[in-house]
Amino acid sequence: MIRLLEVCDGDHLLKNEAKGVLVDLVSISAAHATDYLVGYGAVSQVAPGREKIVIENLCNAGLLFREEGPDGRPMLRIVDDPTLFHIRLKEEMELDRRRAKDKRNPELLIAVRVRDGDQCRWCGKTVDWRDRRSARSATYDSLNGHKESTPETLVVACHACNSKRGAGEVLELRDPPTPDEVYYTVASIEFINNNQYAQDSGIHVVSRKERQAQRVAQETRPPARQAFVKHEIREPQVTTSAPEPVAVDGFSDPLDDAPDWVREGHIETTPAKPADSAAAQAEDTAPHQEQEPAQHPDAAPGSVQNNHHGTRPITAQRTTAGLEHGCRHRRRRRNRRRGGRQRE
Repeated sequence: MIRLLEVCDGDHLLKNEAKGVLVDLVSISAAHATDYLVGYGAVSQVAPGREKIVIENLCNAGLLFREEGPDGRPMLRIVDDPTLFHIRLKEEMELDRRRAKDKRNPELLIAVRVRDGDQCRWCGKTVDWRDRRSARSATYDSLNGHKESTPETLVVACHACNSKRGAGEVLELRDPPTPDEVYYTVASIEFINNNQYAQDSGIHVVSRKERQAQRVAQETRPPARQAFVKHEIREPQVTTSAPEPVAVDGFSDPLDDAPDWVREGHIETTPAKPADSAAAQAEDTAPHQEQEPAQHPDAAPGSVQNNHHGTRPITAQRTTAGLEHGCRHRRRRRNRRRGGRQRE
């Protein structure tokens, strides 16, 4: 301002006029995010009829510079001096908007806090989310300027490392801690577990000591007893079938061609029930005694019927004998027929 007064030859009216116009131009640039650039029309709007004198005094004082704008038009650039005026750049405003948007997204914040815990991914020091002044105050640092942020592009950082990266210093990013090594403060545990998004997603964290205690308990827990499966043992089933036809001298005649007395005698008999102990003992004591055959109702008393139509029980031996007898009988008839044909 002293230099501006010198340019105005000590005329305070000219100096105050130029200062007022400069302040208005700074407000216009900040409101429209023009990054310290203003047009000549803005000066004419603020100081109509006095624009040439004002522009000349401000340029001679080093507060305005004549430049060419991005579109090729002549424009005026305001001096970039933080001790005098500080105008937020358009890029800074967009970055702040994206950062604020990310901070309102619990899906991003919870994922980053659960993965990194309360340790800076640049220097590894613990951070405090309740601190807002010291170098260890916790912040979210973006790896791509908060452009389309994902949990992979955000990391937990301390304020000191975040400021160094903002100043252009290159730092080496550390690997995220393992689930067993991640460290949470009490404030972070309450923040994560009480968050509605974490509750809906089933996310729950505990301190490092509790995780270590749970791991030790699992390692010392005795192995579970194996359940024995009871297998049912089934006895093999024995199936009885009818006796197969007996082949005699290379011939096997079906039962349909057998005589009537053979077919009537070939019946399946149910297995006899086991005798009681007394009867079995009687059989053991007299194994060679034969039972008297039952008499036919028409036979005389004391006579024994031993023909094929008798009342003897039909057994497998009798059935086989009958089959053999029938086979021999048919062979004799065939041989007689063959002999008769040969004589003729």
